[in-house]
Amino acid sequence: MKIGKALLYKILTVVAILILAAVMMIIGRGHTIYLDNKTIETSGGSYAAFYRADIEVKNNETQKLSARERGAATFMGQSVKVTVTYMETKNSQKKTETFKIKVPYGWDGIIINLPALIKGLDKSVYMTQFIETPVEVSATDETVVTDEFAVSDI
Repeated sequence: MKIGKALLYKILTVVAILILAAVMMIIGRGHTIYLDNKTIETSGGSYAAFYRADIEVKNNETQKLSARERGAATFMGQSVKVTVTYMETKNSQKKTETFKIKVPYGWDGIIINLPALIKGLDKSVYMTQFIETPVEVSATDETVVTDEFAVSDI
């Protein structure tokens, strides 16, 4: 009977791990979304940055962006609800639009260009992946100190 109980415990452990993996797959992982209120130029034309944009990401606090600014927010899951209230020029009327954006698998930092998103351009135009570029340190930037631990006359 001991062999039967040990096998049962192993099977239950594997099933519990698989259930946990399925739940984590549904919940998703954490993502950072960067929202750019910047002018974008495409082959189809130029789309100017908004004078003012108030952005709410998945019911978090509202970010206020002027032209040429970038905001950031974090969220869990593979899709995010973004509500944008914007003014195209200084004295224009405020407009509000809500979008549900699906994040590609494997992407962490996502850059969304607001003018391209609101004008209804393709996902490949308004969404790009944020990839950090490593800072290279050249050999000329480092100074080697050779006499720091030198033996001196006492």
